[in-house]
Amino acid sequence: MTRVSEPNVSRTGVLQRLRAVNLGTIFWPSPAEEDICLRSEVGLQRLPAPYWLCTLLCTLFLVFAQVVEYTLRGAAPEDFLVIERWPQRLAVPLVFLYILVALPMLKSFTIEALTQLRPVVRIPDKEYDVFMRRMVCVDLRLDLLLLLASTFLVVLLLAVLGLPTPMGGGVTYLPGVWWQAGTILLGYSLLGWVLLLLLFSSIRLGTGLGELAQKPLTVNVFDPTHLLPFGQLSLRHSLTLVGLILVLIIPLGRPTEMIDYLVIVELSLGSVLSLILPLRGVRTQIRRAKSLVLHHLSDQFYQIQTNLVSDQKLERAELEMLSKNAGDLDQLRRFVLSTPVWPFRNMAATVRAVLTAMSPLLYFLVTELMRTYVLPLLTG
Repeated sequence: MTRVSEPNVSRTGVLQRLRAVNLGTIFWPSPAEEDICLRSEVGLQRLPAPYWLCTLLCTLFLVFAQVVEYTLRGAAPEDFLVIERWPQRLAVPLVFLYILVALPMLKSFTIEALTQLRPVVRIPDKEYDVFMRRMVCVDLRLDLLLLLASTFLVVLLLAVLGLPTPMGGGVTYLPGVWWQAGTILLGYSLLGWVLLLLLFSSIRLGTGLGELAQKPLTVNVFDPTHLLPFGQLSLRHSLTLVGLILVLIIPLGRPTEMIDYLVIVELSLGSVLSLILPLRGVRTQIRRAKSLVLHHLSDQFYQIQTNLVSDQKLERAELEMLSKNAGDLDQLRRFVLSTPVWPFRNMAATVRAVLTAMSPLLYFLVTELMRTYVLPLLTG
C-alpha cells in the first residue's frame, strides 16, 4: 500500500480551490475547476438565471397550482389563504422548496468533506477524482431523463389512468379545462422531478461514500479526528432525508391509513441505513487497527510476565519498573478499548447521530403515544 505523499497534498490544494469556486470566493476558476463545478450543477442550477430567482418562481408556481387544485372542490380561491390550513395546503410547495435548498447545501458539504478526507484515503489522485466526480457531478442527460420520467409518470397516473390528484383528498380529479389541467400536471411533474433528483443524489452519495470507505485509510486509533468527515458527511446525508420526512409529516398531520404508516417507517429506516451503511468500511478498518494495537499491547504484557517468571530474584527497582510499565500498558489498553469504532468523536456522538437519524420515527411514536394514552387521561 502506498501512503499519502506530496502529490496528494497538492491534490488537497486543488480540492480546496474547487470548494472555494463552489462557494463563490474564487471568481476566475481554471477550466478544470469550472468544468467540475458545471457538472456538479443539478436541476434549476443549470438555468442562466440566478438560482434563488428560479427557486422562488417555481415555488410560487407550485403554490398557484395548489390553488387551482383546491378550487376544483368548489371552494373560492381566497379560501386557500385561511391561515389555520396553510401547513397542509402548502405541503407540496414546502417539499419542493426544501429539496431545492437542500441539494446545493449537500453538494457544498460533500466537496468540503472530500477536501478534508483526501490526505486520509491512500489511493492515487486519478482514482480519487473519479470518486469526487461520481459523488458530486450530474450528467445533463440524466437530469433531463429524470424530468421526462417524472412527467411521464404524472401524465400516466392523472391523465391516462384518471386517478385522483394527490392533494385533492381523493375527490378531486384532473379538470377538463386545458390550462387548469396543464398547471396541475406541470406542478406535480416539477415536484416529482426534484424528488427523483434527491433520490438519485442520495443513492449516488451513499454508494460513492461506501466505496470510498472501503479503500485503504490512514487510521489512528488514539485520535479519530482525521476520519470524522466520513461520519459528518454520512450524517449530513441522513439529515437531508430526515428533513424531507419531517416536512412531509408535520404539515400533513398524522397518517390515517396503513400505507401511510408503512411509508413513514420505511423512510425512517432509510435515513438510519443511509447513516450506517456507507460507514461500514471505515468501521472495519478502525476495528482492524484497534485489534493490531491491542495485539501489540498483549505482547508487551507477555514480555512483563516472561521477565517475572524467568527471574525469581528481581530487585525492588526492577519490580517497581515492571509494575509501572504494566500500569501504563493497562491504562493504554483501556483507552484503546474506549475509542469508538465508528468515525465519530466518541460513543455519545455515535448514539446522538443514530437518534437524529431516527428522529422522524421517534416523533411519530411519541405523537401516537400521546394521542392514544396521554390525551384520553387528560380529557377523560
